[in-house]
Amino acid sequence: MMDPDFLYKHARVRDLKGLCRKRGLRNYSYKHKYELCRLVCEDTAARKMQHLWKHNRVTIVNVTDPFTLSPFDPEEKLFVTSSTGNNDRIRYQFRPRSLMRHFVNTGGFHNPYTREDLSDDDLRHLKEAFLAAGGPGLGLSEFTDIVEFKAEVVANVQQERLGNQRCTVLVHEIKSLVNGTILNILGADHTYIIYITMMSYHVPAISDMLREIRTIDPERYIDTWSQIETTVEANVANLIMMTGAEEAKKRIFLCRQFVKGLTETSHMDLFDQHGSNVPIVDAQSMAINMD
Repeated sequence: MMDPDFLYKHARVRDLKGLCRKRGLRNYSYKHKYELCRLVCEDTAARKMQHLWKHNRVTIVNVTDPFTLSPFDPEEKLFVTSSTGNNDRIRYQFRPRSLMRHFVNTGGFHNPYTREDLSDDDLRHLKEAFLAAGGPGLGLSEFTDIVEFKAEVVANVQQERLGNQRCTVLVHEIKSLVNGTILNILGADHTYIIYITMMSYHVPAISDMLREIRTIDPERYIDTWSQIETTVEANVANLIMMTGAEEAKKRIFLCRQFVKGLTETSHMDLFDQHGSNVPIVDAQSMAINMD
């Protein structure tokens, strides 16, 4: 704190009153010199305390987990990261396992609130908090280099996204070909020509795309088969309603052959493999509702 005695010896009354006026202080006009010195010193100390508090205060942004929205337990070990802005110290808290799981799923190692990338030191602290919170998991251990782990996760997520985009394109092409083939079967006059075209071009093309989807995402593969079945059954039901079962029998047979051809060719490399975890769609069960 500034010494009033020092000011009393070295400052003039006019200068002290000018400083009080500049700082917006009140009731200084009729004070004598020593009281002016004390007023200036007290105001200087208060301003200094405000400055220190403003630049060193800690603001807790969240008291709940951003992923589960459940409040933190006072005894819970949390990962804390800070962000400095506007001269304030801002602190964000996370459950280590929830945050690390989020990073692994999304491939984005940044603060979910600010989108700022976590530094390598923050990632090391997160790994320590993660292991302390519940032991190893997600491929992490005390010997894991967190920077290399981050690079591997980011690469895997990018590859998965590219695979999903490729699956989306393939599913769109499959739907287009299936719809076109079924409409040709149900509406064309020359069923023999349609059969040759279907078995020589449409079935191999769709089967190749189905096998590629199965390699990328087996669950998406099963879902695509379900969509094919729904499309075929819906068109056959419409045909029966419009023409009657007897007249539609030949075209229903072609639909059955189309589905059977897709099943056999798309599963060709799985017929001799036992114990595969990829379900094989049965052509007979696919066509059973077409009678």
